Amino acid sequence: MPILLVSCVTGCGYRLLTPSLPGGVREVLVRPPAAHAVHEPELARMLASELVRQLGRAGVRATTAGTAPAQLRGQLLALSTVDTPLAKGGRTLAGRALRLRLELVLEDPAAGTLWRSGPLEVDELAPHSPAGPGASEAARRAALARLALRAAEQAVELLTSGL
Repeated sequence: MPILLVSCVTGCGYRLLTPSLPGGVREVLVRPPAAHAVHEPELARMLASELVRQLGRAGVRATTAGTAPAQLRGQLLALSTVDTPLAKGGRTLAGRALRLRLELVLEDPAAGTLWRSGPLEVDELAPHSPAGPGASEAARRAALARLALRAAEQAVELLTSGL
């Protein structure tokens, strides 16, 4: 019976896929992106952790420590607060968003650059908390965490799509 199933699956044009990145990379070391331009080392660490998590969800082995055949590194280019229209209940309201610009590069020590993201832009609602400095800091950290998640999701989608 198992032989019949395998021949049916392979005969129908379906195949079992092992997830890989450009260059056939299946395991990657994620380096926290350089954050000099944005002065937010915490955001760089959050983004590295989210990249590992999102790559894992895509079936790629990823880590922030140890060694791997390739490494994903990058740079946080800018972090700004921008005015943005928000849609709520059929109305458009003015709001504030955090906008992150970043670039990522997948490199293999032997083969060189395998993939480059180009500039990516990701927006997340800016924190607003009238409850005092402690609450404002917590809201800021939560917004940075959401921004890191969105950036990682976008980057991994591009990286695994072959674009």
